[in-house]
Amino acid sequence: MHVNLSMSKISHIEGGFDCPELRSVTMSDNLIREISPFMFQKCKKLRSIDLDINHISKIQNLHYLTELSSLSM
Repeated sequence: MHVNLSMSKISHIEGGFDCPELRSVTMSDNLIREISPFMFQKCKKLRSIDLDINHISKIQNLHYLTELSSLSM
């Protein structure tokens, strides 16, 4: 499963994704400044996160994403 929220003018995200089958998330070209440390905690199969063209300076707690092979910021 893939979620694409790019170019959506998102500036703030509350909570997180609760989708165990999620493999890829694209949230590029938004206005996001901060990602919750537990945003992807329930997405154990997540392999790719694309956060390009945002205002994010750091991401924390990705150690639980053991299948993550691509992170783009």
